[in-house]
Amino acid sequence: MDVRSFKLLTGEEIIAELLAETGTGCRICRPLAVMPMRGPDGATHIGFAQWSMVADFEEEFELPYSALATSPRKVIEQVSSSYTSQVTGLVLPDTVGGQILKG
Repeated sequence: MDVRSFKLLTGEEIIAELLAETGTGCRICRPLAVMPMRGPDGATHIGFAQWSMVADFEEEFELPYSALATSPRKVIEQVSSSYTSQVTGLVLPDTVGGQILKG
């Protein structure tokens, strides 16, 4: 899954699965809005909210380059894992460099 961040001209930031770049835009699916949220510790954290309340969440569509303030950006691993868990229901294990798992 190629998870990318999209900064829109409106100032909004969304995160979505990038399926392809078409020459006129980005073919994406499962977009979520990136929102600042206050955590239980009082600190600001990042959360996700449904980008459109009425559109089919799974539908693929093209986000035109003309709507973007920047090119699609890679996201850090923690954000990618959190997004993947949110949209698929799968919980990915934390990875520790050099750790060998034996069955």
